[in-house]
Amino acid sequence: MQEKQSKLFNSHFMFSLICVVLFISTYYAMMPVLPLYMKSMGGNNFQIGLVMGIFSAVSLILRPISGKLSDRRDPVKLMRLSIVVFFLTPLCFLAPSFLLVGLAQALYGFTVGMFTTSSGLVVTASVQEHLISQAIGIHSIALIIAKGIAPTFGSMIYEKTNIAGAVFATVLLGIASLVCSFRLKSMQPKLSDGEKGTSMLKVFTQRTVWVPSLVLLSVTFTFGAIMTMLPLFAKERGIGQFNLFFTLNTAMVVVVRVVMGKRALSENARVLSSLIALAVAVGMISMCDSLPFLLVTAVVYGYGYGMSYPTLTSIVMVKNAKATRGTAFGAFTAFFDAGVALGSAFGGLSEYIGFTAIYQIAAFIPLFGIVLYVFLLMPHKPADPQKSESE
Repeated sequence: MQEKQSKLFNSHFMFSLICVVLFISTYYAMMPVLPLYMKSMGGNNFQIGLVMGIFSAVSLILRPISGKLSDRRDPVKLMRLSIVVFFLTPLCFLAPSFLLVGLAQALYGFTVGMFTTSSGLVVTASVQEHLISQAIGIHSIALIIAKGIAPTFGSMIYEKTNIAGAVFATVLLGIASLVCSFRLKSMQPKLSDGEKGTSMLKVFTQRTVWVPSLVLLSVTFTFGAIMTMLPLFAKERGIGQFNLFFTLNTAMVVVVRVVMGKRALSENARVLSSLIALAVAVGMISMCDSLPFLLVTAVVYGYGYGMSYPTLTSIVMVKNAKATRGTAFGAFTAFFDAGVALGSAFGGLSEYIGFTAIYQIAAFIPLFGIVLYVFLLMPHKPADPQKSESE
């Protein structure tokens, strides 16, 4: 493994972040485009929700596997492999077809699932132990910037050109990310025989893995229900310039992570306040009928999402042994995709029961996360990672 740096913003860390923003943007630029594209092909909300959920379903499977691989193989090479596989996606848009869009979603799920897990390991392995929490926070900002800005970028390209223009733009982003990845040095892990023998099941059953993972699922369920259906929701409610939701949401997330930070609130306060904010925001969006109301919702949701994901990630990365950190992170992020997939499919039910009912029901899901966290994680004192490594 490459020698860790004493400074947070070292060159390796910075290039890994740039690579993350560029590559994650390749999918999220298409996220608001694909529902509109499928709608133009005659699809209904339920069909669109199912197809959009394919991404998360495939990514869910790949994340634990790539996490395990990252504990034993060079995660930088896994990042590059993800980018190379991504270049197959343009072939899926040569003809208008639900089958091909579904295949594209599967490829996106494969590449983003592997890339996100391996890049998380690259980022945290670039710095010393005491800087990991900060590194995770900055890495999460890079991910959220891509998720916030790329949808607006993709929508603008699609509106001014067509699906081919949007796809071409993502190819350019992929090329830039691949070039940037070659500025990263090899990070081959060095593990003992005992460390190599740790099973995935043993890691998954750690309380500091499965509890925050289920809480994360309650967070990303709302993300899937809102984000994948937002273009159709806004169209039904007659809300123009809905893309501003993504931009303002991203801005709020960055403010939360940079200004409020870890020292402003305790870990428990960050998790609980974020889950409450998510429940409130989803309830608000069920009543939304104007752009100003939608933007207020973006601020509330931005606080909840911006605070919850990096805090839960920090719990998993810091409170589990170094030798199994990739596997733990892979399992954790798999629940990210599980939540998005379930939320996307649930959002598709708006075809039958309407958006108001969908979001009113979804508002209760973060409360499930609160119950899990309070009763299963807060009373529990996690094992010391250093102790776990010596056992």
